[in-house]
Amino acid sequence: MPESTLGLRREPPFTLQLMGGMRLSTTARPLLRITSRKACALLAYLAHPPGVRHERHALATLLWEDTDPRHARWSLRRALSDLRRHLGNALCGEGDRVWLEPSAFSVDTAAFLRATSDRSIEEIGLAAPLYGGDLLAGLTIASRAFTRWQLLTRQTLHSRMLVCRACCISQQPSMPHEDVTHAY
Repeated sequence: MPESTLGLRREPPFTLQLMGGMRLSTTARPLLRITSRKACALLAYLAHPPGVRHERHALATLLWEDTDPRHARWSLRRALSDLRRHLGNALCGEGDRVWLEPSAFSVDTAAFLRATSDRSIEEIGLAAPLYGGDLLAGLTIASRAFTRWQLLTRQTLHSRMLVCRACCISQQPSMPHEDVTHAY
């Protein structure tokens, strides 16, 4: 996170929830509504993780794979324009590449993956409440490539959640066993 001029850490202006459904908010606006399903899918793809630079051609192919390439590029421009209305300068582009400014976003999937990476069993167990459900629950896109990415990412997050739960169970104190032979 960037530091302010006072040396204090600032919260990112955007909070993006991808697990258990998609929700984009700011402190000023609790819910920003993106109406296009493809724009939502594009935002999710760019945000997992934010900062990765993606080629426009690859994004157009990911979301509009069965469309004429010229129409796919036009559809991508329209989706990016829709996102820019909500995100402003947090949506970055240079030449043929597009990305999200990482310091502008708090993304639940990124927080969950950080909390479950290279940690002790106790710390991983504490990350279990960060899992908010299936990635992009309720969002379906008519694109095999995007659906494949969505399912693989969902499986990765779900697998980490299972590890978290196993760590939680292993941390619970064992209950003393009653000696049933003395009960009679």
